[in-house]
Amino acid sequence: DSKFLEPAISKAYQKGIPVLVVDRHVFSNQYTAFVGANNFVVGQHAGEYANILLNGHGRVIEIGFGPRTTPAIGRHDGFYSVIQKYPRIQYVDYLNKDWADKDLKEALTQKLKSNPNLTDLIFAHNDRCALIAYHVCKELGIEKKVKFIGVDGLVGDNLGLDLVKKGIINATILYPTGG
Repeated sequence: DSKFLEPAISKAYQKGIPVLVVDRHVFSNQYTAFVGANNFVVGQHAGEYANILLNGHGRVIEIGFGPRTTPAIGRHDGFYSVIQKYPRIQYVDYLNKDWADKDLKEALTQKLKSNPNLTDLIFAHNDRCALIAYHVCKELGIEKKVKFIGVDGLVGDNLGLDLVKKGIINATILYPTGG
């Protein structure tokens, strides 16, 4: 949550100390440089690819990782701005909290148990959450009916690129700084 960082960043900047903000935007211009990606564009790319995977129609659930984090805000806004353009894609829900893995698993399980046909695609704001969503769907026996998009595109065992290679998720949107 950038609001907790902003006072310290502003204080340092006002004292003439160069401030490099990495990965998380702040809602201030009191820093020297930012190294990170445009999360709105990341969300837009996910939305466009969701449309391709769904052939222009289907139901979508989005999973964020914190309602006040700048990556979640940007990714959601970008994704939603694209999905709205496709009238045959139904935006079902946005599950967005500061998730512990088990809490996300429980919330998504409960949501999908109420209606196993609730979604055709899950867009998760990171590959870890996409993997959790895949496991929930697998436990419910619907993993082959649901498409999964994550974000980060990291290299390594059970990280974004490996999950795509294994066929667990359909896509990972590259986040250049790797979070």
